This record gives sequence, C-alpha cells and structure tokens, in this order.
Amino acid sequence: MVGRENRNIEAFWNYRIGGFMVVRIGLIGCGGISREHISAYLKLKGKAEVVATADLVEERAMNAARAVGAETHYTDYRDILKRPDIDAVDICLPHHLHAKVAVEAAEAGKHILCEKPIARSLEEADSMIDAARRYGVKLMIAENWRFLSQVNVAKQVVENGELGTVFLAKSSLVSFPRDLVSSGWKLYAEKVGGGVSIDSGIHNVDMVRWVIGEVKTVTAFTNRLIRTEITGEDTGCILFKHVSDAISVLALTWAARFSADREYPLKIYGSEGAFAWSAWDGYVVVYKDGKRRVIETKPFSESFKAEIEHFVTCIESDRTPLTCGEEARRDLQLVLAAYESAKTGKAVKV
Repeated sequence: MVGRENRNIEAFWNYRIGGFMVVRIGLIGCGGISREHISAYLKLKGKAEVVATADLVEERAMNAARAVGAETHYTDYRDILKRPDIDAVDICLPHHLHAKVAVEAAEAGKHILCEKPIARSLEEADSMIDAARRYGVKLMIAENWRFLSQVNVAKQVVENGELGTVFLAKSSLVSFPRDLVSSGWKLYAEKVGGGVSIDSGIHNVDMVRWVIGEVKTVTAFTNRLIRTEITGEDTGCILFKHVSDAISVLALTWAARFSADREYPLKIYGSEGAFAWSAWDGYVVVYKDGKRRVIETKPFSESFKAEIEHFVTCIESDRTPLTCGEEARRDLQLVLAAYESAKTGKAVKV
C-alpha cells in the first residue's frame, strides 16, 4: 500500500503544468463509445491527457492513440495498469469485463472512470465498489445523461417547485441501433446483462430517478419480437412508483426501424406546469400559466466533456463523483428489478 501511495505522489508532482495537475489517463477499450470519450479529451487539454490506449485489436488501439495523441498503445490493458505515471483509467469495455478490469485497476492504484452500466449484477458492482474503497481510488460511472443540460434544467424546475406537485413523468428511448451485430458482444444477453433496458435504457432509469426522486416499486414488461439476432430483450416498458407516489413510464426499444413521431426523452407533468424535452433538440420547454418558455441547452456531445471534467475535478479535489459506484449500483438494482417483474408478472419492491 505504501509503495502505491508513493508512486501516486510521485506521479502527482511529475505531471503538473503551470502549477495545475494534468491527470494522465489510460484508455482501455477502443470500440464504439470510446470515440465520444476521445472527442471529449481533445477538448480538455491541460486538464486530462490520454497517454496510452489498449485494445485486444491492435489496429483499434493504434487508431485511438493517434486520434487522441497518446504516446503509445497496447493490446494488453495490464500494461497500462503497470505504469506508475498513469493516474487513472477510462474503461470503455463490454459490460461483462467491467468488474474484472475495474477491480484490477483499483488494486493497481488507478482512479476509475467506467462506462455504464456499472456491471451486470449487484455482486459484480459490489466488487468494484469494495475494491475502490479498499485501495483509496475514485470510482465513477460514465452516466453522461446526468451531465446533459436538458436533464439539469429538468431537475432544477422540479426541485424549485416551478411545476408544483409532480405526478407523472414519461421517458422514451426509441431506436434501431445498427451496431448490435458488428459489436459482437451485444448479441448475447449474458455479456450485456440483458438487452435494451440495461444497456441504452439505463440512461432513462438514472435520469428519471435523479429528477423525479427515489423509486419504491418497479413493474415491467419486455419482449423480443423484431431483433431476433440478439438474445436479450429488444423492447421494454418499465413503470416506477416513486417514494413521492409520482409515477414514471419508461418506453425503451431497439426495434423501431421507423419512428412515427418526435420522441421525448423526458416529459414531466405537475400540478402547476409541465416540462418537455423533445427528441435531441437544443432546447427544452416549460409550460406554466398558459405560457411556453423555451430554454436553450448545450449540444448532446458536451455531456461527455462535462462528465470527464467532473471525474478529473473529483480526483484533484478528493470529492465523491456525482455518478459514483453506489449511485450506479442503485440504477442497476432498478433494472434488475424490472427484469424480475417481467419474468414473474409481479411488481417488485425496491
């Protein structure tokens, strides 16, 4: 333990620019979502620097290193973990690898940013949380929707009482992703942890829980009628009964090749007003007193920059991340409760 702490202290002093720490990152996994992370790092020069990349497919690791300006690339992520000059890792791997790699990273004294969901099971999530706590490193799950300005406006108007008593929220994710086959691993429920609900839909789960409040009961229905190439569900409908007694309805699908209308990631209805975030518009609308107030918001891509900047800040100032392991574990618990409800046909108390 002492040796690891000394290496971290040495790294801290070795990589400062103008009195400010530059967090040195190892990017582990260079597939699809890593491209969004790379774009974000390029906007954070002077705060975070990706110095190495790793992927089993060397060409992906090499291309990612070139794109982000990393010094080197590896085909074995453990080569990153061995380096005392690397402060943190960014894990962009398939879900079934999250726990294994995150625990090893914690043991190596690296702070951890890991793509959502935290894991496939509560046992895997707990192993990650316990390892981060034991070895004194930060664990943050990359739940970028928490950092969307649209979502933060929604939380603000709910918390300041502008909508009155909130009684209903609706959240949809209607899509037809074309990378399920090419990814390889997303075909298999055992690697994903399920289907659309645990993968894309966990964004909606986290958003609704964060904005509307904690959940006490989960009811759900799932099916797989269209995307027969996968073994998990391609469609799910999840109902939350919140502690406040408000109700949320989440409609999630990977099967909508054609969209019938504009989709709303979030609508909120209260006794004094309503809130709407339409498709991926650059604004949200608050309806109150017969008036329609449009609030401009930042582009979706900015959420990745904001989440990584937050991760860096938490390392520098020794703060608990907004989307820490425990928060992500709760989201996972709700998704697993939805799967249990869909299987048993019963509501599940959480």
